[in-house]
Amino acid sequence: MWCGDEDAFEPGTGMYVGFLCRLCTPQLLEMAGLCCVKILLLWAGVTLANCSYTVTPIDFGLQITITSSPPGNYIIKINEGGKHETGKTFNVELFNQISSRDIKHLKPCTEYEHNVTFNNGTGQTPCSSITEQKTRTSRMSQSDITDVSNPASCIPGYVCYQSEWDISSSMSTSDDIPAESCTSDSKTFCIKPGFNDICSDLTTTFTSGLFCSSFSLTKSITVDFLNQSEIHSRVQPELPAKIEITLPSKCHLTTDYTCKENGQIKGLSKLEPFTDYSCIGHVKGINNDIIINTTDIPVRIDCDLKVIYTEERATDTSIHLSWNTTSTNCQAVLQNLSNLYYDCSCSRADNKQKRVTGFVVNKDPQGGTCEIDGLEPYTVYTCKVQPKYNDNPVGKSPEVTQETEIGGAAVQRVWCLESVV
Repeated sequence: MWCGDEDAFEPGTGMYVGFLCRLCTPQLLEMAGLCCVKILLLWAGVTLANCSYTVTPIDFGLQITITSSPPGNYIIKINEGGKHETGKTFNVELFNQISSRDIKHLKPCTEYEHNVTFNNGTGQTPCSSITEQKTRTSRMSQSDITDVSNPASCIPGYVCYQSEWDISSSMSTSDDIPAESCTSDSKTFCIKPGFNDICSDLTTTFTSGLFCSSFSLTKSITVDFLNQSEIHSRVQPELPAKIEITLPSKCHLTTDYTCKENGQIKGLSKLEPFTDYSCIGHVKGINNDIIINTTDIPVRIDCDLKVIYTEERATDTSIHLSWNTTSTNCQAVLQNLSNLYYDCSCSRADNKQKRVTGFVVNKDPQGGTCEIDGLEPYTVYTCKVQPKYNDNPVGKSPEVTQETEIGGAAVQRVWCLESVV
């Protein structure tokens, strides 16, 4: 094998033009790689800088030392093995023959490719690496990780860990929850516990590269991790009012509610139908202390009232109606609805614009009796019972058709006509 014994440069240009060679001795074998690089660069017409560098693993990264090199500007490039999109570039001003640059916050136990070039003002020329072109970073230990989870952490409700290592791809959980970067601290990465992880332990595994051992850290996920926005509610459309909310399955929690309507506060069991309320759930722990409140929950229960006529009869000047009221979603409280009442009225079938209002005899939320007086004899009327709650028409009520009897005056007219005939 032939190796360079003495470099030859063109005076004034720095262009490498050749080298003297002699047969390699064992002591020069380790220089062979460098010689071959020089030969290839010569054939390619590349200008060489008389510079070299070494790469040494240090805590949290790599140290690149430029040695035996002329003063000037140097560019250091480093990227994760085979992933050029992860590359980092650093500019170094060299004043002495030796200069070191620490590159930290790299991934642990990971192979990095690196190169150093000398910028001579007219172009960039590569420096030779005394070590290999690839260097693996050191292993990560458990002491390199700091738990920074607290109410004031960068992402509240998350489990956050900080390290001088780049742990962006090192963290994993049994639920495969991805780690998220903290926007205010590039050295902190956070994992959001699953909803049902609350009131249990969350174990995070830290993997230190492909060929290094891993370790795990366990964090107790207390009920303080419960986020208001994650509590979903569903109002049951019935009375007494019921609200169902979703809470972590492993926690022993209860919920009380307070509701407001026009400044008045009521409990959930006291809500009235056909009324708009804004309710808040108070989530309580085993000591009955409030842990968190829900967001406002709009509540309105419209009872599906249905009027069923039980009796319809008429005289010559009046119509009598009796009815029962039923409800599929409010039947349990129907008898207690003191603000529920009824109007009844009739109008001629041929003139519905003119209605005659009746008088409710039996006032009962579950039904009643009504008398509509002052009607014309021997006339067809359309009648209706209308439920009302706080003066507003509610529910469904069908119309009924009833004909009044002939009456005395009508009978006399008919007798007269028969006599004439």
